[in-house]
Amino acid sequence: MSAEHSPTRLAPWQAFASTVIVTWSGDGLPHVLAGPWADGRVHRTRHVITAFNPDGRDVDPEANAAANWRLIAELGAAGHRWEPAVGASPDADHHELGVVVDGLTRAEAVALGARHRQLAVFELDDERLIVVPCDRGPVSERDRNQRLAPMDITYDHLIAWRAEHEATTGDELDRLRCPSCEALDPARMLFGMPAGWPPDWLAVGGCVIGPDRPSYQCRTCGHRW
Repeated sequence: MSAEHSPTRLAPWQAFASTVIVTWSGDGLPHVLAGPWADGRVHRTRHVITAFNPDGRDVDPEANAAANWRLIAELGAAGHRWEPAVGASPDADHHELGVVVDGLTRAEAVALGARHRQLAVFELDDERLIVVPCDRGPVSERDRNQRLAPMDITYDHLIAWRAEHEATTGDELDRLRCPSCEALDPARMLFGMPAGWPPDWLAVGGCVIGPDRPSYQCRTCGHRW
């Protein structure tokens, strides 16, 4: 979770505390987990984790999408159940896609967030939203349905964020799964002559671009498709 949109030194943790968290369950409808009009009892402890904007620095959308794939692949490999989620500022100026995960302890959630270079993860129970730093700093908490800032998130925002999530974590997942080893660890293919070595979410495909050029390379086994 990043707080790059916050203007002051104290603002990152204030931004975390005011985050509105929304998920979509099997019925396809949005459910507010934290923020004004938060749904009722969650019945269990849940954790909200993202891989967006590692180390609290904004990166481009493709890098964030690749990071989200890796987070979901790790959860899938470990057999954890997850649902798509988004964490947003109340004014809708900043949002990050992530997941709601069941069955993790706080220590496991923090370790997962740290592996994906996050500043903090969220923990939810029936009454509270708890901000848990990944560097073992002090936690902070608020009522789940507390309004800490004016709420400008509209249903149009929720529809757009849902569509954004589906583009990287929904129906497209099967297309991104390696047909050779079945790993969900894709890198996008980059053709041409890059200026410097590309980041690890891109795979260099060379300068010869044919009609059957692959779109992805598996980071696990190297297969291209």
